[in-house]
Amino acid sequence: DRCYEEAILYSGGAIRELFHIISRASLVEESSIITKASMQKSVSHFKDIFASRIYERNDEIKIKFEEYLDILINIHDGNKTAPRKNLALLDLLRMRAVMKYNGDGFYDTHPLLDTYIKDYKKNTRKNEPAGTGN
Repeated sequence: DRCYEEAILYSGGAIRELFHIISRASLVEESSIITKASMQKSVSHFKDIFASRIYERNDEIKIKFEEYLDILINIHDGNKTAPRKNLALLDLLRMRAVMKYNGDGFYDTHPLLDTYIKDYKKNTRKNEPAGTGN
């Protein structure tokens, strides 16, 4: 059973996330033996949690939802070394939606958000007027 490989992949290299995913999978299973199905339920649970963290801020800091998505999409689409540095990026780093690897090396979106970003891009392009999409 290769369910632990899935947990490692979706942890984004963060030990805390890995332990959260594995712990949740064992709670789903109510056993110390974790199955692929319980691991998938755990990963799905944390995908929902990570997606729910991205919302427009209108408190002491004003960040529009679209600003978050622009940065997530930009990094997800390949701009790993020089994303636009602004409050939205800092907030995404704080909530661990974007991870910074190797000190000053590169950025990446958290693997738990990959499906969310792909679905958002697909739905956005589907709703664009003809001739404006990529």
